Amino acid sequence: ISVFTETRQKGQLMALGHGQWESLLSIIDSGCTVPVAPASIGQGYDTIEGESAKAGVTYAQADGTELPNLGEKVMAVMTQEGTLRGYKTQLADVTRALQSVRALLKSKHSVIFDDEGSYIVNKVTGEYNQIMDDGINYLMQQWIVPPDQVQMVMENLAQNEADFGRQAS
Repeated sequence: ISVFTETRQKGQLMALGHGQWESLLSIIDSGCTVPVAPASIGQGYDTIEGESAKAGVTYAQADGTELPNLGEKVMAVMTQEGTLRGYKTQLADVTRALQSVRALLKSKHSVIFDDEGSYIVNKVTGEYNQIMDDGINYLMQQWIVPPDQVQMVMENLAQNEADFGRQAS
């Protein structure tokens, strides 16, 4: 069996603030057991040899071939909704980033696929993250924050929160 997936334009770099933020457009995949992305993702972050790589973990593709784990990256990402969070992904020779529904469920999220709007909800914080449907895949857009900008982003978010709190008073 050959599996064909339509391809779209690859992620671009987006200029925000003082530098380049990298697009992380992930396919939300219920068959994927862990988040996995191409090794080229997160250009400013180091690839580390995680437990999976040390254990010789491989990833089975739909056609039965296996891809070796090439390490992992832990990065700061910004959601479309404006939340800064840590993001850990395994690396393999894949063409697109895959976000694992199973990993989301393990991290206290619910994933809702619905023809009137799909989303991920954090069961602890209540935050909703939109899932886009391009007619082929369900996708989640995030932006990888360059390591040298994480502190500035955290400070800006804290200031915005403080400003919003003053407006509500």
